[in-house]
Amino acid sequence: MDFIRVETSGPVTTVTLDRPQAMNAINAPMHVELQAAFDAFAAADDQRICVVTGAGERAFCAGSDLKAAVATGVAVLSVQGQLVSGRAKETQTRPGLSPQLTAAPPGRRSVSPGRVVC
Repeated sequence: MDFIRVETSGPVTTVTLDRPQAMNAINAPMHVELQAAFDAFAAADDQRICVVTGAGERAFCAGSDLKAAVATGVAVLSVQGQLVSGRAKETQTRPGLSPQLTAAPPGRRSVSPGRVVC
């Protein structure tokens, strides 16, 4: 993966956004990598916690990479056949632990047990 790092230690998966030169802003390729990392986490029965962090000293994540969106014309992504934009999306991934991916609109946070927030 070019834009994120994924590490596991015991039941903990750590996903590091790794574009410090762009304040870890999420471009289309990073979004695809994040989706793959969260899908792998959800499929791993031995993983219980997913920590998302950012590389560098300036920012955790600046949000969407608007410069890349303007340069490439890609502002809305289709991931696994689902349209992803600024609207919240929640997906049940596995019974029991039920980690869920939530894409929250800018300025809003959605945090609760068993959920991954990006």
